[in-house]
Amino acid sequence: MIHTSRKADTHPRRWQGIWPAAAFTIVLALAPAANAQAAAQMKTHLGGKASGMVSLFASVLPNTTASFDVIAHDGTHTAFALPTKTVLVVTDVVVRAVNPASSGRLRGSIRVPGGTVGSIIFDFDTSQQLEQHLPLVAGTVMGAPPEVNAETGTVTALVFLYGYLAADK
Repeated sequence: MIHTSRKADTHPRRWQGIWPAAAFTIVLALAPAANAQAAAQMKTHLGGKASGMVSLFASVLPNTTASFDVIAHDGTHTAFALPTKTVLVVTDVVVRAVNPASSGRLRGSIRVPGGTVGSIIFDFDTSQQLEQHLPLVAGTVMGAPPEVNAETGTVTALVFLYGYLAADK
């Protein structure tokens, strides 16, 4: 004979109404974290939309000036044009020697056209290094499409600019 006590019979019934409430409380507690995670995925590490990030490049010969092309997300490239009411914030620059000499300098600057002073200066000995990375922690703001110039006596350079577009008030 199986013996069941009255206390054992009432115990499961007493908790029946609490389980749905407990499950509902857990779901509510986890919901803000799920929403925050989804919101974080919509922004880049810079806090903006991925479509606002830009990668630019230019190849510049000694004693010349060159404009930048934008590298599209599909790998194609076209001449870079700054959309109206925006500025370009450059966060990183990579300057690479294309045809490094046994000794030579890669010297030049990146600037806004018409400017007399280079916003970003590069200068390095190609016999010591083939590439220079310039992280711009605070960023450099440019209100027009930039250009790059190489000084006389330097080697050909391939210059990459990375950054994002920001609204200009």
